[in-house]
Amino acid sequence: MSNDIARVWLQGDGQHCDSNTPGAGAIKRASKRVGDGNFWYKPEMASRVREFYKSCSARCAKGDSTLDSMYCQVRNPMALSFLQQGGSQVVCDDISPGRSAVSRCPDGMYNGLCDGSVYRYRRRRGEEVEAWYTSCMQQPSGGGRQGQRVSRRNRVPPTNL
Repeated sequence: MSNDIARVWLQGDGQHCDSNTPGAGAIKRASKRVGDGNFWYKPEMASRVREFYKSCSARCAKGDSTLDSMYCQVRNPMALSFLQQGGSQVVCDDISPGRSAVSRCPDGMYNGLCDGSVYRYRRRRGEEVEAWYTSCMQQPSGGGRQGQRVSRRNRVPPTNL
């Protein structure tokens, strides 16, 4: 599959597509048959899948809210922590297309909602922002072993499966 919005929707992570199309059914059946966690369809179903793709439309990333007809507000707690604190507690992929889609909302917009702490992105980039969210994780706590040698005594040998 090559449609990012459809892929995100099929994974159950947001976005919108029409589930009642023959193309959606073809992808679900073929993917279940292959069973490797990816999304597939038979080549002869390409025209139906193309019609399915047309039913897909970008939405705000899962958990985010709509600011207006064009923009979504970032609500993801880890992404917000990264954006507001500069990565001191959370790390995210800083070169992701989803990260570059996010910007600070101009002060005073939306009846004063935007005050410098609100971040937004264009709705059409929702699937990129959602993918970016998956890169965010808690920063390892201080006191780690950075620069220290790690003992190999308890290393488990590889096994042949």
